Amino acid sequence: YGGNHIGIDIDPDVKGTCGQVINFGRDEEIKYVIAEQLSDLLEFINHTLKNRKYTIHHEEDYTYWSYGANQNIHFLDVIRSLELPVLKPIKSGNSDIVIKNWLEQLDNQWLEIIKARVNNPIDFVKIKKLYLMSENLTNIDPLTKCTEVRELILSGNHITTLEPLKNMLSLKKLYLAHTPISDLHVLSNLEHLQFLNINRSKVKDCTQLAKLPSLKELDMHETEIEDYTALSQCKSLETLSISIYNVKQLEAVSTIHTLKHLKIFEMNDFSEDDLNLLSKLTQLQSLELINSHLTGLDGLKSSQTLREIKLKDTTIEDGTFLGKITSLKALELNHSSIQNLSVVAMSESLERITGSFSQFNILKDLFHRKIDFSTIIGEMTDEESDIWHQFLG
Repeated sequence: YGGNHIGIDIDPDVKGTCGQVINFGRDEEIKYVIAEQLSDLLEFINHTLKNRKYTIHHEEDYTYWSYGANQNIHFLDVIRSLELPVLKPIKSGNSDIVIKNWLEQLDNQWLEIIKARVNNPIDFVKIKKLYLMSENLTNIDPLTKCTEVRELILSGNHITTLEPLKNMLSLKKLYLAHTPISDLHVLSNLEHLQFLNINRSKVKDCTQLAKLPSLKELDMHETEIEDYTALSQCKSLETLSISIYNVKQLEAVSTIHTLKHLKIFEMNDFSEDDLNLLSKLTQLQSLELINSHLTGLDGLKSSQTLREIKLKDTTIEDGTFLGKITSLKALELNHSSIQNLSVVAMSESLERITGSFSQFNILKDLFHRKIDFSTIIGEMTDEESDIWHQFLG
């Protein structure tokens, strides 16, 4: 968490080159090759200075510069619309004539979408991030020319095909939540796709996801998918949000050995033996349960990696396991209950607990060390607020 930066990549991926200049940092989820080498970046900066494409800002004792004449745009925001790498950009293959013909064929809805996002319509095909959430779209054919998109949000639209995305070969993040999309076969061509959200879509088959070598994060809760077996073939998958309704689905999830972060919706009425399947996830660092009811999770007590557990609208009958997970650092109870809550105080590793005032009031004096209770979920009376503030000191 040291801000956002530009750096020299000395360990590039297969198609990269050692010494290429990239962006990285806290907010830079999507990486770009800004320049093929440092000398190219320096030459680009030299051209920028000579052409006066910069603005210097003075604020009291603080002076800084931004890209563009008479503008206040950070360079890391600019790279999302620049032709990259600088000096030697990779061309999309869309000539001005092709783009002009493409624009003439667009309907008014798409012309308005383009007008709202770029000043020059030709720049739309070079766009890197495209947010089209709930635009009442039924047709996304115009996206066939947008081959440089890295992040695309199509959630909340009425689209039924992803065919126009087949040439978005640089796409890394794709949101398809709340859409009637049912077929994902087009995505198998997107080898750089790292994030996919298909929650509440009409997808029934996840076998195509196994063909995505870079897929790290998947949100697929409340879909019509019944068989999760193919997910074990997603070799890079680390973060998963999923609904689990039966033992077969739970068993399939337990075989995704790369998982580090797991969010489960609607997990109810499972036996203790069934829940022990979660112990197979030996790299799991965080677990979140939503709208669930469980007797307990004893299968997790031997975990050496689990650091955080979150419960939302969930009931746990026996929380004894929480006191036995030696790696557990944080527990959050969001409108959730543990019937024998006091057993949580058996934990020798917990550092932070978040919950309601009543839960805080039960636990605050049970630990023999300092616990972080600095966040309370829900309202407090004035008297309760005084008790809490007095405890915090």
